[in-house]
Amino acid sequence: MRELVGALLTLWFFGTPIIFPMALIPESIKFLFYLNPVTWLINLYRAALLGDVVPELYGFIYFSAATLLLLMFGWKLFSKQSIDLADLL
Repeated sequence: MRELVGALLTLWFFGTPIIFPMALIPESIKFLFYLNPVTWLINLYRAALLGDVVPELYGFIYFSAATLLLLMFGWKLFSKQSIDLADLL
């Protein structure tokens, strides 16, 4: 499991424009990067810190909605597994 998580985090890192701007990504695959909610967060931070453009409200709404959905999914999964988790620990 450790190797799988490490590989997935590496793929996620390179699937998020952290060390490169979105302008370097070809238009044909740019939509794949926009499916990643962290891309929106990175773009919002880049716009706010570098001051080159005004942050898009759509990006903030998309990131907030994705975060809320992941929170609800995690809460539901934790609630179902919390009984077994106490026994496991």
